[in-house]
Amino acid sequence: MTAAAEPAFSFVVEIERLPSAGGQYDIAANAEALVRVAQSLEVAEVKSLRAQFAVKTGAGGIVHVKGAVHAELTQTCVVTLVPVPAVIDEEVEASFITVERAARNKKKAKDDEEELVISLDAEDPPDIAEDGRIDLGELAVTQVALVLDPYPRAPGVSFDAARWPGSAGGKDSAPEEGASGPFAALAKLKKNQPN
Repeated sequence: MTAAAEPAFSFVVEIERLPSAGGQYDIAANAEALVRVAQSLEVAEVKSLRAQFAVKTGAGGIVHVKGAVHAELTQTCVVTLVPVPAVIDEEVEASFITVERAARNKKKAKDDEEELVISLDAEDPPDIAEDGRIDLGELAVTQVALVLDPYPRAPGVSFDAARWPGSAGGKDSAPEEGASGPFAALAKLKKNQPN
């Protein structure tokens, strides 16, 4: 069994040590963490990553995390390979529970013989907080990864599929007369085949 990889940016909050009124956390990645985050997100550079979180324990021992993440980074255009700056501002909401508390809640529900009702509008179940810890840094990086453009393009750049032989016209498209290359040769062979 391999050990889990270290998070690129980490800021751990222990559930048992949360103040009863909840906690407010302003976090920012340092220069070393920014390099690791850029590597984990597979982007050219992360210039800044910061977040603000409110963390509070609610009913049933479920810990609610609400906040905002701000990141400034540079991606690479998938067409021209030039740098593409990006700014991300995202709201975050998540919930967590310890393994022990989840087991207690499940036992209580079973003892109370509560009927299980599944609703499409129901909230997602809370994530398990491993060892009773929530990593707010990892949560911030995950949120950036979720909204990051997987195919960044420089302004004004588009991928014109029509420029590639046979890519836009489907089975009826054919290379121009006198075209060369493997696809032209195949099209010529197909054209000369008896029906």
